[in-house]
Amino acid sequence: IDTKYLPIEPKHVSMSQTHVIASTDNVVYVWHYRTSSRLAAPEFNAIVSHALETHDRLIHVDDHHSGHTDNKVDFSRADKETPDPVRAVCSSDKIMIVGRYTGTIQSYTLPQVTLRTTFIVQCRPHMLALNSD
Repeated sequence: IDTKYLPIEPKHVSMSQTHVIASTDNVVYVWHYRTSSRLAAPEFNAIVSHALETHDRLIHVDDHHSGHTDNKVDFSRADKETPDPVRAVCSSDKIMIVGRYTGTIQSYTLPQVTLRTTFIVQCRPHMLALNSD
């Protein structure tokens, strides 16, 4: 099974069949991990091993860009404080949801990690979940 060490201390974690989401108050790290069945297939591993290496993303929750073009993960962005910290995350194979202290909910597409929509709820999220139906 694939493993990863991060230079940040995650406060919130979510896992889908293809991604692990780890967040601090300021940033969200998206890791496209490999399972043992994918690691065991040499033809699959040879074709996409380099592509999977570049699927890791780190986004700062205050960056409201529509897409991410830089393939390099810059952990120094985790030092940039935010007035509206992350309070909960959840994910599926195609969507990542980030809940923030003020009630702002940010929805991102996966695996591109593109901000899809933002809305505000009248509460402070402590736990988020997606319905798989």
